[in-house]
Amino acid sequence: GLFCFIGMTMGLVFWLYYRTIERHELVRSFLERELSRDLPTVLAAGEGETVEFKTSARWDVHKKCVNKSLAFVVVKTIAGFLNHEGGSLLLGVDDEGIVLGLKADYGTLRRRDRDGYEQFIMSLVRNHLGGDVCSLLHTAFLPFGDLEICRIVVEPAPRPVYCIDGSVAKFFLRTGNGTRELDAKETMD
Repeated sequence: GLFCFIGMTMGLVFWLYYRTIERHELVRSFLERELSRDLPTVLAAGEGETVEFKTSARWDVHKKCVNKSLAFVVVKTIAGFLNHEGGSLLLGVDDEGIVLGLKADYGTLRRRDRDGYEQFIMSLVRNHLGGDVCSLLHTAFLPFGDLEICRIVVEPAPRPVYCIDGSVAKFFLRTGNGTRELDAKETMD
């Protein structure tokens, strides 16, 4: 009985170790694949299942003012990537792939630089999706001429991620080149 218990314990330990290595290998290969695509290639390919462009996370370019609802659109997109196969969100790029930069967004923050912007994004994610998923996001600030954009590479989450909107938990999924909310039945299915 003792040898059986020791054998089962060792088998469980090795299985857990193998699963950890497998997960790290999946993450490594995902990040390697995502980051191997340079910015001009991503922009030329346009939006798709694993790429989304957003003009801004705070500054409404049409109304010329701060629009806090834009931040929720960014969170919703990140949640969609987390609940699917991951992907890249490019902030400071319009839907046609034209780089507009982050200068207007920077101007709306207390800390008007890259660090302040990254803190703003991570705070949004922590508040709406949970602090544990912040480790699945990798931000990079990329120069494009005299402009700068933010690329957020999002790993697929190991569990369903719900977006908290006020007191309501919503489930978003990346489908094609868009992010959509699933109702309760679709989410459970």
